[in-house]
Amino acid sequence: KSVWELASRLAAQVKVSSRIKELRGSVADSAKYSLEEHLDQLRKLSLLAAKNEQFSVSVTAEQHRGAALGFYALKKQLEISGPKGGPIETQATGPDLARLSVDELRLLRQLTEKTIDAPADPPGD
Repeated sequence: KSVWELASRLAAQVKVSSRIKELRGSVADSAKYSLEEHLDQLRKLSLLAAKNEQFSVSVTAEQHRGAALGFYALKKQLEISGPKGGPIETQATGPDLARLSVDELRLLRQLTEKTIDAPADPPGD
């Protein structure tokens, strides 16, 4: 049997599941407490800095408090490169005119000349 099956059976036992809940609760409580301490310390630093007219320090402390509370989204920078860290090769996305026949190229030229010579506003507007 796999380790996951054995772990599932073990976790289903009342004594084991109770202990797991107890441990998770104490870990969550200690994490919550340390976050509260951290936020309180930042608040004190912010107030002290403002009292001493160090407003940029006060603002920075407040920004860190907000970040700790999840008020600001973290910016992630993604760098993309080609093979072996080199540049990414790109290709033009326009039509491949090399595949046109001579007659098709002549027709394309005529159409292009018509659009260049056409008035800005079509007649009747």
